[in-house]
Amino acid sequence: MIMGQLLEMPTLTVDEVETDEILVPVGTGSVPHAIAAPPAIGIIGPGLVGSKLIKYFEDSEIAEITRVFASYRSAGDIIEVGGHPVQIELASEADYGGLFAVCNTAPAGFAKDHAERIADEAGYFVDASSDLRKDPSVPLIIPEINPDAIHHAENGILAKSNCTTTIGSLAIYGLHEVASLRSLSVSTYQSISGQGWPGINEFRQHVEAMLTRQKEMLDGRTYPSYPQSEVFPELTAFNVAPKAGTFEGYDTSEELKYKNETRKIFGLDEDVTIDVTCARVPVFNGHSVDIHAQFDRPISAGDAKDILAETPGVELHTGEDVPQPVNAVGTTDVHVGRVRQSELFGQYGLRLWATGDNLTVGAAHNIFKTVRLLISQV
Repeated sequence: MIMGQLLEMPTLTVDEVETDEILVPVGTGSVPHAIAAPPAIGIIGPGLVGSKLIKYFEDSEIAEITRVFASYRSAGDIIEVGGHPVQIELASEADYGGLFAVCNTAPAGFAKDHAERIADEAGYFVDASSDLRKDPSVPLIIPEINPDAIHHAENGILAKSNCTTTIGSLAIYGLHEVASLRSLSVSTYQSISGQGWPGINEFRQHVEAMLTRQKEMLDGRTYPSYPQSEVFPELTAFNVAPKAGTFEGYDTSEELKYKNETRKIFGLDEDVTIDVTCARVPVFNGHSVDIHAQFDRPISAGDAKDILAETPGVELHTGEDVPQPVNAVGTTDVHVGRVRQSELFGQYGLRLWATGDNLTVGAAHNIFKTVRLLISQV
């Protein structure tokens, strides 16, 4: 981050922007019909996910990050984007005119209050938070699975699914297309980075503290003697807690996200049952999903491997080469392995394990691909 004297970078309205042959929407949320130069993109939240998203656009030639937005805490700071200094604008008060798309990686709450206004001022609002996923008018986009859903975006608002849902969906959708899901039982093992830098910092501090309590961990302890969590609902250091998110009845918020979002993306009927248990595990980055699927039509483990080997967004692991967070981090595919026949459902069932980088394939790269898809349609 470049600190010191702030650059004078005025916020322009769309009428003041020189288009250079780029047809931009004028405060209506309308979609441009032609693009003769890289379209302008705005990023809200240059944090863990936002910084990776900026890097994807920098490395491509499909668009240019021209503006970056954040909360009061970061507004006014200078960051480098594409080799040039950019002053961060206050997200809640900025005018977004002139941008082809605005990608929001801010925490939940912001999109609920500002999505409609931003989409009206810009062309598209692509949301990474959980605010809009339940809205029937907002499509959940995983470009490898439901690219046509972008055409159902009312007022230019789209959303990405939860990172764990994205990883699990990419692993199973190709099989669903062939054999049709009847039931799905899933256990997730979600990493610390899902809670951003606050979660990472707390985890690191707790690991250091717990290293002095080895005897207690081996022989037993009194719970209050362990570090108390503020970011997570339970201790994460050297612990596994089946409590990712907050309880909403018998399920946690993360479990409900997985159920509801999978149904929405796949277009599943209610008679397809989905059971999910989400756990937080002491892994810095990379979510894993254990999937037990039942299908309407027979499918062998061998056929499943052939399908997965050809599935976009999937890297198949076979034999003793097993997917793990440590070798999935930094990649943009979901790593799938341990594919085998279900003993419970026989030829109608499969077991498999999927792992993916929740910051890339689960978030930033998904958003990048969604914007790339939007650009290709104009």
